[in-house]
Amino acid sequence: MNVCTFVGTVGRDPEIKNAGGTKIANVRLAVKNRKKVDGEWKDDTLWLGVTFFGRDADMAERFVQKGSVIGVSGKLNVREYQGKDGTTKTSVEVNASSLDPFIGGKRDGGGSGGERTQSSGGGNRASQPADEDIPF
Repeated sequence: MNVCTFVGTVGRDPEIKNAGGTKIANVRLAVKNRKKVDGEWKDDTLWLGVTFFGRDADMAERFVQKGSVIGVSGKLNVREYQGKDGTTKTSVEVNASSLDPFIGGKRDGGGSGGERTQSSGGGNRASQPADEDIPF
């Protein structure tokens, strides 16, 4: 059975689309990955593409933003594709079946019940981490 659960930090605001009347939200999720290298334990970051559908896509659009700590469960997919430079690349993706957007707590800033306080189209992002500086 292909079922996985991850907790990680969102690397960018959700990308929202509609396909055939179904809302779809895509995010990049940074997950702490501890592994043994040359006899020593090292922390690494595993980047996952996560896709939410329907109700979970609505929740992602409303409550998830870059820097949010979320929980995701779903089906894990690993696929290979040809990069623009002709090399074979690997992508690790999750087709989510559930989302817990409040693992890291509600986002600050009034609103109704923790809604996002910044639009995904801009605003001051100085207080949010860069993708390579995601805090754990």
